[in-house]
Amino acid sequence: MAETATVTAIAGTATALAGAVCAFDPETLSDAVIGQAKLLVLDSLGCAIAAHGVETVEQVRRMAAALGGAPQATLIGGNSKSSVLNAILVNGAMVRVLDLNDYTIIEGPDGEPVMGGHPSDNIPVALAMGEWRASTGREVIAAVVLGYELFARLRDVTARRGAFDGASVSGIAVPAMVGYLMGLGPGPMAHAIALGAARCMVPPLMRRGQISSAKSLANALVAQSGAMAALLAAQGVTGPLQVLDHGLGVRRMFMDDADLSILAAPFDGAHAILANHVKAYPCIATGQAAVAAALHLHDKVKGRMGSIARIDIIMADYPYVRGQQTDPGRSSPRSHAAADHCFPFTVAVAMTDGEMTPRQYENQRWLDPEICALMARTTMGNDAALNQKAPHAFPCRVEVTMEDGAHHAAEVPFPPGFSKGRLSRAEIIDKFEAFTAPMIGDARSEAIKALAFRLDELANVDELMGALSDGFA
Repeated sequence: MAETATVTAIAGTATALAGAVCAFDPETLSDAVIGQAKLLVLDSLGCAIAAHGVETVEQVRRMAAALGGAPQATLIGGNSKSSVLNAILVNGAMVRVLDLNDYTIIEGPDGEPVMGGHPSDNIPVALAMGEWRASTGREVIAAVVLGYELFARLRDVTARRGAFDGASVSGIAVPAMVGYLMGLGPGPMAHAIALGAARCMVPPLMRRGQISSAKSLANALVAQSGAMAALLAAQGVTGPLQVLDHGLGVRRMFMDDADLSILAAPFDGAHAILANHVKAYPCIATGQAAVAAALHLHDKVKGRMGSIARIDIIMADYPYVRGQQTDPGRSSPRSHAAADHCFPFTVAVAMTDGEMTPRQYENQRWLDPEICALMARTTMGNDAALNQKAPHAFPCRVEVTMEDGAHHAAEVPFPPGFSKGRLSRAEIIDKFEAFTAPMIGDARSEAIKALAFRLDELANVDELMGALSDGFA
């Protein structure tokens, strides 16, 4: 590490990082890492398929169609190809828009867990570039793993309450992923990273108050820009190589005492991808356990929702969680993006319906008088004892008090999809089938699953992307 730190100090972090990326040897990846990558690719594709037809996605798709572009990469569910940059934007929006894709948890300023972001947002980058470059499936997997590793390292040194949203780190990770698939040497790679970093800033407002469509597009836009940075660098365009280190660059993105040399540590055996979790429900990660608890209570209160006197959502006692509980926009949502971040809404609708899928957001359900009445009878609380039961998660207990005095409660320390070092293949498959079956049918589902699980053996990703091309129901 001392040698790496010396190199970083002399050459700049972007240059040192480029050297480490170029030295990355995918042959060092373990079977566990490769297996996890394939599961996360399948999960992300399921999220994209489930998002077909969502208004924000269709708006982006129409923009891409108006612009046109060389048929370089598949637009998922679009019966067409477009430029690789259009594919990164459209497919990235599809993976993210339902708030159903993976998440990572990192350590906050006081040692408590906080959300680390959604590294699978960048899986569409590896697939689109891999398709265009005729990369092997194993090379695409390597790019995915590299992206996860960089995302994790960058989040480890990013300021927790700064002026940059977590999606900003993709502006650094994506040029490295794209540069790797393009075979860039250390010099062009450094400039790709520098160019990407120079345009990476995402403001935290993206996830505050009455959340706009921009939340679903934030990473896709940064990823598109990061890919363009690598393409420009391949043509000889240069970037500000001190951008990660200089006060006039993006140094303020990182903690004041951050040791940026960890970004350039060797990537051999990259394993950050093993720490990621997947969502069982299309809502904010910190609300996954709350929804699971609400679903447990459905049978207890089914048919008697109007007799509920009070709902208490009791969550872990962390400043990060309390900040989300008290965000005014999330307590009275006026958009889908705000509703899927609203604990009272997601608990009320899951408890009422006995399920939590994209259907629960149809017809602006967050404005439904019956759901709003339940939300009005909901209080938010915190219990430090939950911190100890699931110290690296976001546990929750939901309590329901009926008008006749009856009391029901359900507690979920770790929600479905929470990984303790390895995701459940069965859970990923069940989720994929549940969210995609209405759109693609069993035969197509089986074909996509088979191709995703053989991704490391494929000579290219053409067949997989072809299975994703035809329109969905």
